[in-house]
Amino acid sequence: MKQRKIITVGNTNGITLDKDVLAHLNAKKGDTIDLFLGEDGSVTFKKHENIQIDGVTKDFLKMVNDTIGEYDEALLNLSKR
Repeated sequence: MKQRKIITVGNTNGITLDKDVLAHLNAKKGDTIDLFLGEDGSVTFKKHENIQIDGVTKDFLKMVNDTIGEYDEALLNLSKR
């Protein structure tokens, strides 16, 4: 288990990651990290994977991501029915 303190970074809060954590994630400065929030209060994160699908543009994926983000709560509620 690793422990980190929450620090102020500009006008927001953040944490720093040790070299061994970055190596475990195969991540480096500038990479995107995906955060998964558990119902139990846990947070899991992993390096974002850029997946290329033939015929699917970045604009389309952004639109889908924005739509899911906008309707996330409604979609979650529907999935629990």
